[in-house]
Amino acid sequence: MTTIYENEAQEIVANAIGLGVGGTSNAPKAGTQSAVSIGPSRLKEISVIARRSLKVALRDPQALIPNLFVGLFFFVVNVGSFQKVAPHLVGVNVKEYQLPVAIMFAVTGVSRASQVVLDIERGYFDRLVVKPIRRSSLLLGMMVADAAIVLTMSALV
Repeated sequence: MTTIYENEAQEIVANAIGLGVGGTSNAPKAGTQSAVSIGPSRLKEISVIARRSLKVALRDPQALIPNLFVGLFFFVVNVGSFQKVAPHLVGVNVKEYQLPVAIMFAVTGVSRASQVVLDIERGYFDRLVVKPIRRSSLLLGMMVADAAIVLTMSALV
């Protein structure tokens, strides 16, 4: 019996190395020109890992939503507190000044480190490490997913 994580690991490896259904290879036959170069295959590996990380993040919204509310809360409180006082002291629009602070508060707590720990505990990460995927692609794929989450949360704030 395979778990969800094993199925995802098999899917990631099959997509990354170009295996078709049933383990048949989609690679060109011997003597023909190789269809896979270093650049596109690495991008494919990174995108597959990033998609998986984003799926896991969407399955765990309680790790993201509180950070969003913290940023919005501090934005509302700080703007409400300083809106009448700060322009006379400094001559700066408080909303323009506090918006980057609110974004920083919202995205500072975003980290998929807890998910990496769960992947290691469940053995998913070990299965990925022994597969023919570059370790740098594993790291970059997770970082791309984190960047996508941060940009989305920044747009929401």
